[in-house]
Amino acid sequence: MEVVTKSPSQTLRKVPTLSLHDYTHGTDSQRHKFIEQLFSGMKDYGFIILKDHGVDQELLKTSYTYLQKLFALPVEKKNQFISSLGGGQRGYTPFGTEHAKDSKVMDLKEFWHVGREVAPSHRLAKYYPQNIWPDSEVPGFEEHFSKLYAQLEEAGRSMLEAMTIPLEVPKDYFDGMVMEGNSILRLLHYPAIPEGTDPRCL
Repeated sequence: MEVVTKSPSQTLRKVPTLSLHDYTHGTDSQRHKFIEQLFSGMKDYGFIILKDHGVDQELLKTSYTYLQKLFALPVEKKNQFISSLGGGQRGYTPFGTEHAKDSKVMDLKEFWHVGREVAPSHRLAKYYPQNIWPDSEVPGFEEHFSKLYAQLEEAGRSMLEAMTIPLEVPKDYFDGMVMEGNSILRLLHYPAIPEGTDPRCL
């Protein structure tokens, strides 16, 4: 019989899967474990796998139906939803527009951005463009993705709050970032790769 042992450097590492419910509704012990694993996960991997996050699963599934209709629109129609302000912070960004930093070729995707909306009188109104909604072409789009944005934002707020403990900052340290930050929900679509595409894109 052969016994194989692993050195410490060969120990299997695994991205932690955490339940946000443990933090928002768990016992003190569950909350402590969540905070500890969230912090170590972010330090070791830069991300974690999150479950029980409070985002409606049906809302997530239905999102794909809305997006199939959106991205199936003719290119000429989609191009009407490109923000006149530039920068792609809201609305549609066409296929092959964006590229990674220092890359010589374009990414093979198109996407739609939904962001925070503030009242015209808000001190940040001049910095935050209004969302662009294709409700005539995709009825219900605005209501659906406004709701999804809000639920994702709340999950993010809870996670940032949890991070304040190991970071040794006040519990409300990130509140301004969450409630007034220009967070963007990016809705991505990778179409079939056209024939003759630059192989450096693949």
